[in-house]
Amino acid sequence: SEFTKLGQSALDFLEEKKDTVTISRNGKTLAVMGVIELPEKGGNVWLFFSKHIKRTDMIIANRMVKTALNTLKDIGYEWLQTPVREDFINGKRWVKHLGFTPTDIEEDVFENGTTYKYWMKVF
Repeated sequence: SEFTKLGQSALDFLEEKKDTVTISRNGKTLAVMGVIELPEKGGNVWLFFSKHIKRTDMIIANRMVKTALNTLKDIGYEWLQTPVREDFINGKRWVKHLGFTPTDIEEDVFENGTTYKYWMKVF
């Protein structure tokens, strides 16, 4: 897999969930994004970038993710959460740029020793 720190079984699990989108350019996958519905009109949004993503690709992916978040709002989601690896500084900056705020919730999402902090966005 060209996605870092994520096993194929984890990707397979996430892709089986509903509302999954693949962001591609020139036949190459840039990112895989999805949402898992939560109670009270919430959603757990997840996104994994290819380890080969370049700056121009990131600009395209950023615009597509913003559109996807607005679409989730339009179809009735009132809040979203997303886990971000604690050691992924650019990921933290990016979700902050997208309007998410950090919570106090931390978890080893994939039970592989990697800590994730949850961020939340309320529409």
